Amino acid sequence: MEHIAPVGFAFTLRYLTLPEAFLGCAFAVAYGLFISGRSTLRPDEARKGYSVGKLSYALGVLLLLLFFHSSLAVVAGVWGILALGDGLSTLVGRRFGRARLPWNREKSWAGSAAFFLAGTAAAAVLIAWTDPIISWRAALALAAATSLVCALIESLPFGLNDNILICLSGGAFMYLLSRTRWDMLPHPERLPLALALNVACGLTALALRWVSWSGFAGGVVIGTLIYWSLDWKGFLLLVVFFVLGSATSRYRYHTKPAAQEAGGRRGARHAVANGLVPAVLALAALFFSEQERASRLWIGYVASVATAAADTVATELGQVFGKHPLLLPAFRPVPVGTVGAISMAGSALGVAAALLIVQLAYWVELVSWPQAAIALMAAAAGSLAESYLAAHVPVVALTNELMNFLNTAIGAGLALWLAGFFY
Repeated sequence: MEHIAPVGFAFTLRYLTLPEAFLGCAFAVAYGLFISGRSTLRPDEARKGYSVGKLSYALGVLLLLLFFHSSLAVVAGVWGILALGDGLSTLVGRRFGRARLPWNREKSWAGSAAFFLAGTAAAAVLIAWTDPIISWRAALALAAATSLVCALIESLPFGLNDNILICLSGGAFMYLLSRTRWDMLPHPERLPLALALNVACGLTALALRWVSWSGFAGGVVIGTLIYWSLDWKGFLLLVVFFVLGSATSRYRYHTKPAAQEAGGRRGARHAVANGLVPAVLALAALFFSEQERASRLWIGYVASVATAAADTVATELGQVFGKHPLLLPAFRPVPVGTVGAISMAGSALGVAAALLIVQLAYWVELVSWPQAAIALMAAAAGSLAESYLAAHVPVVALTNELMNFLNTAIGAGLALWLAGFFY
């Protein structure tokens, strides 16, 4: 009930000024940080002095207000999904959750259904209450769509805190959805084909045991967004990267010191780590009407996919062919399989993979030769970032997926920065 009860404060957003709302969130964070540990039943949280769940709940609502304060209906609606949707899904899942989700055995169909139904009802009431201008029909549509997305995200085994993840993803989705003019939506004819093609590709990957069920779900979402944004040209790059990554991961799999879990199958966290940055850049390019700005984002997209390909191939084949790995920037010798280690053989094969991606992007006329060169240079530099990070940041603070995300972000960022000098 402690998860559900605070939603009562969401009804006050209709009357509060922004300073008053932020002050209330600040008190909630202070309670979660300094007081909540005294009332928790968990010994580890009592020793820390605070409850992780209560603190993350307060931080999630604070982030909602910080990012979406221009639309308090969004803040209230997602708060309702967090409180009733997430809260009741736990209670129902524990009581009736015998049938487990195939992509996450810790979640159940009953719990996810309760999340969707309770989240939809709570969000619809709060949206309509907070902003009376919004019709009940629009409030229900916003609530149902956002609750469904949040239920899916909450069911995926990301390993991240649910409270903050629901607030950020749900807030962003509802905010964008509430401001979308469907009659002005770019290329709506691509969406059905994009979804059908990605489902077919995902089922094929499942049959080949290249992905898990969570990887199937994450890959379909990211692949659909990219096909919708960049048509078959951008999607082709993603497919080539996925095939390269899957093939090299399984090559001499059992001889690798750092072999992945689940027999090398990709999960949702792998899809997000390597595909989130490309998907965001592709979507941004879709909504830019100016050709000059869109072309810069295309360069960033190509660089991000090339960086992911270079890093994956270098890591997987470097463990097989790289006999003397080093850690940058001191070129310190380390054992094969060390996180962030590079080798001459692995790096050369990684650059070759990046070259294949940018060459393909040039062949399908997604970028010109100078733009392809920028993407290749950025990808080569971005793929080396993991070694530098591993040498300067404790390994426990950087998971493999977080490093992959940072690599693609650095490669894309470098490409966008370099493109700014010429385009």
